[in-house]
Amino acid sequence: MGYVLGSHRAARVIRVALEIAQGRKMNTSAISRATGIRRTFFPDWKNGRRTLNQEQILKIKDVLGVSEDHLLLAQFDRSTIKGIMIDGQGPKAPLK
Repeated sequence: MGYVLGSHRAARVIRVALEIAQGRKMNTSAISRATGIRRTFFPDWKNGRRTLNQEQILKIKDVLGVSEDHLLLAQFDRSTIKGIMIDGQGPKAPLK
């Protein structure tokens, strides 16, 4: 079955994921379509109102092209996120 993150930890993970997605010009609708995860889950996660399970994290990390560890261990910090590889070439544009 895997693990389940509590709502506050899920909020931190989703904020990191959404920041990465923004750098790739993706929104929650695009992630939702690619993962099969309901789009309405993202605001609930972001606001700490829903738990997040390992299966959902694995789907999101695959779409974003990052490791599971990165999503779980990264802090919501642009200096951490801007070093993420995009298409194997590093960031395409600096984050503001």
